Amino acid sequence: MSQTLIIFGAGASFGSDSANTPPIGGKLFENLQKFDPLNWGKLNKNISVIFKSDFELGMQKAIDDIEINSALLHKKLAQYLFEFEISK
Repeated sequence: MSQTLIIFGAGASFGSDSANTPPIGGKLFENLQKFDPLNWGKLNKNISVIFKSDFELGMQKAIDDIEINSALLHKKLAQYLFEFEISK
């Protein structure tokens, strides 16, 4: 029986020996803004500051904010992370 392991998130591949790993933390947020200017790029300054200093806290604040479509942010985050590969 074959099993598949799916690792989701930028930190999961950080430090692997692949040359194509996603950035983490504030750099991840900045790259998401460039990748998806219509959603990630239009978050207000207050939440952007949080994302740059603590990405996980920023995501929690986005989930808690009824004016932010956090499901769409998650979808765009997944699309962005699918561009990367991990190796060993």
